[in-house]
This record gives sequence, structure tokens and C-alpha cells, in this order.
Amino acid sequence: SGGPNLFGQALEHGAPFDLFLPILNTFKAFCSFLFADRQRALLSQLLTAISNRFKSIKDEKGMIPLQTLKFQLVDSAIQEISQAVSASTEIWTNSLLDLASVTMRMSLTNQVLSLTLLNLLIERTKSRPRSNASTELIKRIRQHIQTNKLLECFLGAKGFHEELNKNLPSVVDFATAHKLLKTEHIKALWKTAMHRHQFARQTAFTLISRIAPQLEPVQELWNIVAADFPNPVDTQFINFIRDLSSKI
Repeated sequence: SGGPNLFGQALEHGAPFDLFLPILNTFKAFCSFLFADRQRALLSQLLTAISNRFKSIKDEKGMIPLQTLKFQLVDSAIQEISQAVSASTEIWTNSLLDLASVTMRMSLTNQVLSLTLLNLLIERTKSRPRSNASTELIKRIRQHIQTNKLLECFLGAKGFHEELNKNLPSVVDFATAHKLLKTEHIKALWKTAMHRHQFARQTAFTLISRIAPQLEPVQELWNIVAADFPNPVDTQFINFIRDLSSKI
């Protein structure tokens, strides 16, 4: 069992982030030679080491190595190992949420990473929607969105960027489904829709059309739209109204 212990020590004391996946895959091979209790204990140590590495990151300079880390691959490896040894992934989940909070307050590149991490967790709630673990994770994600003011940050005109937009729809879907989307957020979206920048406008139109069927009451959305029509009305706006009308 000395090998897996060394893996945890290496991760915690400065092994390159790019080694996370090879170390996890090697650990997986070691597991077949260990008793179940020992497997779970060592996996816990390994995930704690990863968590501690993430917690040590405080600024943009420290984030640079993480920008090349394939989180989806690392996440898949951890999920696979955890299922194989019947272990909890709570430490890893907490790490992702902590890292998402830190990176959201940094540069655009790291904000993209923050939304990517959040999407990993949102997707996980869909795989076992009625389980206690999913219920708890949903609660944690709701808290993360509210505490970090994600909707306020990303739904205004300054928040729209092509890279951010790739991960934003599922976050907005989650927020809408769990009653986190408020009137002020819809107004911020509509203000962005009236922005002269074509990409920002189209992004806002797309998101509004996406969430409209879930809004209650939907009349509130029509009131916001009616109160601030674009002048002059253009083709982009006409297409939006046609699309919106077909969904509600």
C-alpha cells in the first residue's frame, strides 16, 4: 500500500496537475490488490490530497497549470474508481465547488473553468435524480449559485462572452428549474437583449426563449418585453418574438 500513499503525497506536495490522470489510473490498477476497506481509505487520502492542492490556489498565477487539466477526464476517472470500490465522492465534489468559487472571481479563462466545473456537478444530479446524494448536491449547487451571485454576474451585458456562453445555458436551466431565477435576472437579460452588440443580443434572446416555458407566471416576461421594445424593430427582434410565441 506504499505506492498509493506516495501518490497522495506527490499530489499534495507539488506533482504537476497534468499527472492527476496518470496517478488516478495507476491507483486504479493498485486497487485490485487491496482489501475493500483499504481501497476506500486510500482513495479518501488521494482525494483529500487533490482537494488540498486546489485550496492552495489563491491567484491567477497559481491557476495557470490548471487551465490545461482535462477535468472531465479526471472527474470520470474518480467516478469510475469510486463506484468500483463503493466509496463516497463527497471530498471531490466539495473540491470542485471550492475551486468553482475561487475561479469565478478571476479572469475570463478561469470563469470559463468555473462554469465547466459547475456543469460537471449539474450533470451528476441528472444521473440519479431521486437519490439522497443528488438531493444534497442540488442543495449545494443552489447555495453556490446564490452565494457567488452567478446569475447577477453572468446575465448582464458584461457577462456574455462566446466561451462563457457554451456553459451558461445549463446553469440557467438549473436556476430556472430550482426557482432561483428572479424578476431582476430576467430584466438584466432583457437589458442585454437591447444591447447593440449582436452577439450579446442573440445570446440573451436565446436564453430568454429557452427559459420562457418554465416561467411562472409567463405574463411577467411579456410585461418586461412590452415595457422596453427596441427602436427601431429589427429582424433579429422579430425572429425572437416569433420563436418566443411558439414556446409559450
